[in-house]
This record gives sequence, structure tokens and C-alpha cells, in this order.
Amino acid sequence: MKRVGNFFDKIAEMDNLQLAFFKAQKGKTCKRDVIQFRKRLTKNLLSLRDDILSSNITVGNYKRFFVYEPKKREICTVPFYERVLQHAIVNLCEPRFEAYQIETSYACRKEKGIDGAMKKARDYSGAFSWYLKLDVHRYFDSVDHVVLQKILERLFKDSRLLELFWKIIDSYQTVPGRGIPIGNLTSQYFANIYLSTLDHYIKEQLNISGYVRYMDDFVLFANCKEELQFALERVNTYLTERLNLTLNEPQLNRCKCGLTYLGYRIYPEKIKLSQRSKKRFRKKIRVAESNLRRDIWTQCEYARHVSPLIAFLQRADCKGFLKSVPSNA
Repeated sequence: MKRVGNFFDKIAEMDNLQLAFFKAQKGKTCKRDVIQFRKRLTKNLLSLRDDILSSNITVGNYKRFFVYEPKKREICTVPFYERVLQHAIVNLCEPRFEAYQIETSYACRKEKGIDGAMKKARDYSGAFSWYLKLDVHRYFDSVDHVVLQKILERLFKDSRLLELFWKIIDSYQTVPGRGIPIGNLTSQYFANIYLSTLDHYIKEQLNISGYVRYMDDFVLFANCKEELQFALERVNTYLTERLNLTLNEPQLNRCKCGLTYLGYRIYPEKIKLSQRSKKRFRKKIRVAESNLRRDIWTQCEYARHVSPLIAFLQRADCKGFLKSVPSNA
């Protein structure tokens, strides 16, 4: 694929920075740093523009904390200034990332997402007899900086843009030369494009027609168990030798037995909640109702936290589960 250039100056254009600001503040309009940035919006955007054009960008001022659902993970957030910068970069680079994606990659893509991934997995569960579910061990922590840089160099030729990428990538590491921070917009796109080379390998070299990926959770489908066993060996070798990654324990089973994927239990004719998702839902509802009852949250804050939980349930056939959940969860 031909490399593209002339991106860097466009990132710093005021129209793009204004759009980046409005995207960055979405859902955060009442936060102090957003309010302060908005009070002097034009001045702050002009300052950001000058910093970009002079390559005087400061990145990596991470605030770190841990979340424990569904597992312990370190989350890194950046000052609002950096959030605007990241949106400005993605506004321009997203079409290039998109052009390299295969049809059945569903993370960080418009009109795709979890809904699309699980529906496609259900379709393939009805069309094939066997599935092989794979995921990468500690994926974000394991991304190799050198490998990522080489992938980006194959997509972009603008040297100043690449230097900005390197600065962002090198601002974080779990061990020397590895890791990208969970919680950053650029990390999501870097992580997704990192595995896009694997997508093309599986589809074009292994000729697997039934394939779905959402970030580092991916499923191969076939009518022959042996075909998937062979694919597992090749995928494992590719990840180890080309991307410097390690797989978690693979899951190989018949589609009629059900596939646990993205928090759901997927069958050829229906989608149900996984047992782990049911437990998490009950726990989160209990916490939300407790916070509302003790006036820790307003009704508006309660609705903001509970609405995504309800949306998660609505993707599945779970009327029976909802009836079993008491009002206090």
C-alpha cells in the first residue's frame, strides 16, 4: 500500500483543532480542566497550534490509576491539552488507518464496534461448525515499540508526523521498548493497526474466510477442526516472530456449544450474557444504587452510569436474567 504524506501541517489547522476540542470535551464538559481550557479557547488552540508546528509538544504527562473490572489494569489519562492533541491527530490519520483494515475488524471503526463484532460472530457460528478463539497475553503492555514504528512507517511518509508518533510511543513503557498506555485515544488506534498485519495474514495467507477481530480478541471459524489446529500453529508463530506477542490459552470448540466473546455467550441462533457479565452487572447495579441512595451520585450521574449497563444487556437475549435481578440487584 502506497504511503501518504502532507499530514503534519493539517493537524495544526485551526478548523481541525476546534473539531478536536469538541470531540475531546464530549462527556467531560463539567470537568475543571475542560472549563479552564474553554474559557480561553482561541488562545489555547493557537498555543497548541504553535507547539505542534514548532515540534515543541509535551506528551506523556500521565495520571495513573487502576481498575479491577474485569481484571486489574493500569489506566493512564492525560491533561486536556493532550486529549485535544490526540483527537487532532486521529481526525487526520483515521482515514489512513481505516484504509488498511479488513472488513471484519471491528474496534476503533465507525459503524462497527462491539455490536458488529458479536453479530458477525453469531453469523459465522451458524455458517461454520468449529471456532478457535484467541487473545493476546497482556496486549497493551506487550506492544513492541520498534515493530509499531515500522508498521506506521509503511502507512505514513511525513517525517514530522512520524516524529510526533515516536514521541507519543516513547512516552510510556512497561519494560524498555514495550507497552502503550490504556486510556489514550492514540493507543487505541496504534493497538488496532498493530494487529492489522495479522488480519491480512489470516485472510490472505491462511485463507480463513470466517474471521472476526475486536482489538486483541479474535475468532477463526471453519468446518474442519484440523484446519483450525493448523491455523493456530501458524498464527502463534506469526505473533511470536513478527509481532513479538504471546497468546493466552486458545479455545477450540464446536459452534453449537457456544462461544464466549466480548462478554456474551454466542450461539448460532441467539446471544446470551456470559456468567461473568451477569456477576459484573449485579455488582455494578448494587454500587450504583448505593451511591444514589447515599447521595454520592445525583440522579443524572446515576443515569449516566447505568445507561451503558442497560445498553449492554439489550444486545443479548436476557429477559429471564432481568426478571431474576431484584430491584437492589
